[in-house]
Amino acid sequence: MTQFAVESAIEGASDYLSYEIIEHSITESKQIGRGKPNPKTRYIEKISTTYKLSWQRNKTAIKTAAITDGIFPLVDNTDKSAVDVLKTYKQQPYLEKRHSTLKTVEGVSPIYFKKPERIEAMLFLYFMALMIISLVERNLRKNRFQELLTEQQASVELET
Repeated sequence: MTQFAVESAIEGASDYLSYEIIEHSITESKQIGRGKPNPKTRYIEKISTTYKLSWQRNKTAIKTAAITDGIFPLVDNTDKSAVDVLKTYKQQPYLEKRHSTLKTVEGVSPIYFKKPERIEAMLFLYFMALMIISLVERNLRKNRFQELLTEQQASVELET
């Protein structure tokens, strides 16, 4: 039971720690009955066990693991170069933003069509709505960027 408790406590860090459970037993004799002890007195032996946990850090394993700190593994099953995989991975937030738009702004929810043509038509309409929203956002960003540039140029001209 103690072994299980220790294993569950260090779960995930067992490679970095070594431990030993030290069992310590104390035998205590207690007289049965009352009275002054004599040669015929009987005793009950009571054994009480305590445990002590001794542990040490595995410094070699910790140093080995520290070498990989801060490294971001990116594994894929394509024939793309590592740079292309990283570029594709960095596009993920934009895709998730579009998915969020589908679920919130457009309120896409399960629709129960029986004919595949209707499902295709509905997906096409959602796709078109998503494209329009994306283009509007893009134009807003571009216009805001132009406004900021104009404001900066105006402030530079005022300073000179």
